[in-house]
Amino acid sequence: MAIVSVPGKVILVGEHAVVHGKRAIASTIDRRLYAKFEKVEDDVLTLNIPDYSYEKNWDISELSGLSDDDLSNLSDGLTLVQAFLYLYKNIIKIKLGVKVTVKSQFLVGIGLGSSAAFNTAISTGFLQINGDIEYTSEFADEDLKTISDWSFKGETIIHGTPSGIDNTICTYGGALMFHQGKIEHFPRIPELSIIVSNTGIARDTKLYVMKVTGLLNLYESVVDPLLDCLDNIAIRIYDLFHEFSTSEYETDDDKIEDKHQIESQIGTFFSISHNVLNALGVGHNELENIISIANEFHLQTKLTGSGGGGCAITLVKSSTYLCYSSRYHINILDTPDHIVDTVLERLNEKYSSFMTRMGCKGVQYHDDLDDFPEVEWVNTDA
Repeated sequence: MAIVSVPGKVILVGEHAVVHGKRAIASTIDRRLYAKFEKVEDDVLTLNIPDYSYEKNWDISELSGLSDDDLSNLSDGLTLVQAFLYLYKNIIKIKLGVKVTVKSQFLVGIGLGSSAAFNTAISTGFLQINGDIEYTSEFADEDLKTISDWSFKGETIIHGTPSGIDNTICTYGGALMFHQGKIEHFPRIPELSIIVSNTGIARDTKLYVMKVTGLLNLYESVVDPLLDCLDNIAIRIYDLFHEFSTSEYETDDDKIEDKHQIESQIGTFFSISHNVLNALGVGHNELENIISIANEFHLQTKLTGSGGGGCAITLVKSSTYLCYSSRYHINILDTPDHIVDTVLERLNEKYSSFMTRMGCKGVQYHDDLDDFPEVEWVNTDA
């Protein structure tokens, strides 16, 4: 009996550009998906997702006689369930009944890496049950690679041709840069905080990828420089993270000052990146409304993910003088917490919003059932 948790993720820069050979940078957030694995006496596989009122049992003997393609007939038309069955059938080599219960602190389908978190958690649990990896406080590098590789296979069932960003960042944690199939991992980045706001508008990733690709094919000399702009921003953020992760600060004040400078630059890059994505035609009116609210407090915001809805991320600066709103009578004497509370109150009038940290740990094992959280669900009515 075990519990596995996996973080969600956000894309800081590089949406759509990464599809066309440019760089993208992603980071984990400290909202997590939890999966509890329980061995059962019956020869039955169970998937229980209480937040979505989904529970189903499968006879193990029936699964063993099916091809991978046949699994779609047992998945209720849900590719997430098909990926679950695929991972069980191909990882578990012993006849064993298992019940898997999944809870998540973030919603499915809003650009926060929910499918990769699911596939990573399921892969980890099944690999341990089969004896392929060991549960420890820190997974070995070779085990992390095995987990990520299986998670990627699950992602291909759901998304067709995923980039590999989501399963990698969910497995390893921290932040990473992805470029033409190569991944560079940052285990440590500045302690940056963001507000994640869900527009409540369903995304269609494939549609918007095709839209940008179509624009590039029609107007390459115009669109390619926009993608280059996103690529250059990714390089700048990479340099900031790399310098921070390798620096040895003489005093805490030096470290704090460096963090403030990084926040200022990333905030600017958020604004530029979002405007470029709008120029590529992947914006949405609700995203612009979120940005308008954040601008009242001088906080920079961008869409994260494929666009056309989904989520926006707002950088929360630790420098209070950068956060001023005459409309809400906030001044430089107010604390950052007060500012954040006011921004969240304003955003939550219409959107499901929460504050979170970036650069958190990747897949983790919990051997105590008390660790299975009473999840404070994100509002599913937003």
